[in-house]
Amino acid sequence: QTKHSQDGMLDSTEGILGNGRCCDNCGCGVDFDDVVGENGNEYCSDCFNELFFYCEHCQETCPSADENYVKSVEYSVCDDCLSQNFQCCENCNEHFEDTVEENGEHYCQDCHDELFAYCEHCGCFELIENVPSAAT
Repeated sequence: QTKHSQDGMLDSTEGILGNGRCCDNCGCGVDFDDVVGENGNEYCSDCFNELFFYCEHCQETCPSADENYVKSVEYSVCDDCLSQNFQCCENCNEHFEDTVEENGEHYCQDCHDELFAYCEHCGCFELIENVPSAAT
């Protein structure tokens, strides 16, 4: 298993497979310090960092095609973690681990606070545009 640095890039001091190998992606000759293994293949660190990323949520190496940067947590997650652990806010379209659900739709806390008002009469939240003003 490969080891990654804080920024999710390959830590070139780990995951070494051997000397005199070729990268399975670009075919370049790879020095001892630059061979990385994943799924039975060997890659130079440049190709590895192009083809894979480290999902901070499940802590697995995943294909770059599955990478999703989640602004609310400030790191990348794989497609599986995104769909299983995050909800998309109906208003801002950002993903969040914690959302507020209103009428089957999910909102981040900031958008919920902006769009909904608490109704003291019925004890629920209503869209602000649907809440009668105090003047009427």
